[in-house]
Amino acid sequence: MARSRTDSGAPSDRARPRAGDAQDRERIEKELRERLRRNAIDAAHFFGLAALYEERGKHEQAAECLEIALQKDVVNPFAHKLQGKILFRRKSYNAAATELRSRQHQRAPYAVPDLERNTVAKAG
Repeated sequence: MARSRTDSGAPSDRARPRAGDAQDRERIEKELRERLRRNAIDAAHFFGLAALYEERGKHEQAAECLEIALQKDVVNPFAHKLQGKILFRRKSYNAAATELRSRQHQRAPYAVPDLERNTVAKAG
């Protein structure tokens, strides 16, 4: 492998990969995978708590747990459904409709209300 030269003409090791780079990359990828795995587990736990609190009528606690669950796992369609339900109860109809529409991108089979047209569209 040809070495590149610096402005002073001295050989530079920048063009050649260091021996530790592959090990560092592997360590970083392993840590990232572990962090993603833990976030998924945490999100599932917080979603479960949110659903339990919602069933028991503890709506504020449900909303707090659900917010954490959505921050850790934004693709859970059931979390968006529960968020839409909570927002609807708070009379935030447009925000509730937005949450329910965001579930539509997950291709889940459910009906999505269109409050502006006063219709219900079946997701596909």
